[in-house]
Amino acid sequence: MKNDHDVSSICLEIFSKISASISHEIKNTLSIINENAGLLDDLSLIAETDEGVPAQQVQTAVATISKQVARSNRIMKDFNRFAHSADTKFGKTDLKDLLQLMVALTSRQAAMNSVSVDIECLEDVNITTRLLPLESLIFLVLTSSYHTAQPGSTVTIETNSRIDEISIHFSLEEMNSKVESYTPGAKEAVLADAVQGSCSTKENSIIISFKSHLDKA
Repeated sequence: MKNDHDVSSICLEIFSKISASISHEIKNTLSIINENAGLLDDLSLIAETDEGVPAQQVQTAVATISKQVARSNRIMKDFNRFAHSADTKFGKTDLKDLLQLMVALTSRQAAMNSVSVDIECLEDVNITTRLLPLESLIFLVLTSSYHTAQPGSTVTIETNSRIDEISIHFSLEEMNSKVESYTPGAKEAVLADAVQGSCSTKENSIIISFKSHLDKA
């Protein structure tokens, strides 16, 4: 296995990138909330003049604020779950839940590249692995897929399960695929090794394979 120091350094780098993205999203939600709070303040001034307050404007502002609060809570819930991946060296989780989490944490990058994601994952597949290295590897592959895919296309995530091995296929729409331009680098290799797996490309797919249950010794 690669040096754990290298694994930790790469995971810290990925954690920092996700933190920066999350803080940007929260800043956006706060800006929208602040804008609508200002509108409500303006409407309260109108109410004092007895000129009548447009009910529709009040309802719209309140609904927008509620929506952004819910969005902020969802973002922070996902980030909190990701942050707790570092609590222990090994963790057990449902594979589909893990993929949904990483897609949620990279949704901003997908939107910036006008790419959608379709998860076609096996149900009730439990894995025991080094969560943070695996999540970091999935982050690198997802963000690379977003940059490799053509705007308006879809990245499809499919999983296969064998006796003790899981494979995750990140496939790009074949007609728009530029996956041949992507080559997994040293960081992907280090993280894949940490979960006793590999990262490779085949045709229009990037594939992560890893042991479904690591020996905790």
